[in-house]
Amino acid sequence: MRLGVRLPGAQCWKIPDNLAFVLRLFFEFSVSCKKRSTQTLYEPSIKLTGLYNKDFTAMFQRFVLSTHFRKNIQDWLFPGNCLLCAARTPVGQPLCAGCAAALPRITIACPRCAAPLAEASTAACGACQQHRLYFDAAQALFHYQPPVDRLIQNLKYHRQLSLARVLGNLLVEHLHASATPWPDILVPVPLHPARLRERGYNQSLELARIVARRFDLPLTTHAVRRVRATTPQTTLTSSERRRNMRNAFHTAADFSGKRVAIVDDVMTSGHTVNALAKCLRRAGATNVMVWVVARA
Repeated sequence: MRLGVRLPGAQCWKIPDNLAFVLRLFFEFSVSCKKRSTQTLYEPSIKLTGLYNKDFTAMFQRFVLSTHFRKNIQDWLFPGNCLLCAARTPVGQPLCAGCAAALPRITIACPRCAAPLAEASTAACGACQQHRLYFDAAQALFHYQPPVDRLIQNLKYHRQLSLARVLGNLLVEHLHASATPWPDILVPVPLHPARLRERGYNQSLELARIVARRFDLPLTTHAVRRVRATTPQTTLTSSERRRNMRNAFHTAADFSGKRVAIVDDVMTSGHTVNALAKCLRRAGATNVMVWVVARA
């Protein structure tokens, strides 16, 4: 007998025989718990209409309740889709293997500011030597290039908050693989209240939540404030960006003796995180590192 589902205004959709068999077993399958009189354990018993057999039902119970079976059924009935190419992916995997391997990862970078370099070096790059930096080291996972730039822009400007988990988990994997020293506390780059009201959320905070949860690190959300409504950095030159961020942050918190990690989505000139690092240094932080998803 063929099973079918008729949707309003649509033709009858025929359910494949293998899926129909599984669904029929699920509908006919009932688990009841009988409490043993002498024990506190519960003994599951299975009753299959028209198929009652003690050995078969016990085997079927173990099969249905197995993690492997549930995962296969979930992947079969509710497959995921790659965020970039829409190919089918296992449940919980936002990117297919091909797209994940093709992401523009930074392989060689300046150990101080994470700027991509052509050759490996233990010394700071020329840009770091030209300006005073208030942070000690930086970690960046990707070049700010397609398709990473599109993912970050969708998170930042188009309210696709689910991308914070994707990018945050990728950053966590990178930090774990690079054996980065753990800080005492995470500080996301804060938004000015006016910008926060306009956008409705802070993408840096959403990324920091993922990192804090995965590494079990404390996260401060209100200790540092952005006190100046600065012009968006994307419209300014490098020297204008440095002047634009002067005294942009303030904190009344005490960071004495703390190792702090600043979390942000993308680092371009580095003037924003440097201004925040300067604020944290003045509050007593002994070490400031910068963790970003992408580096321009």
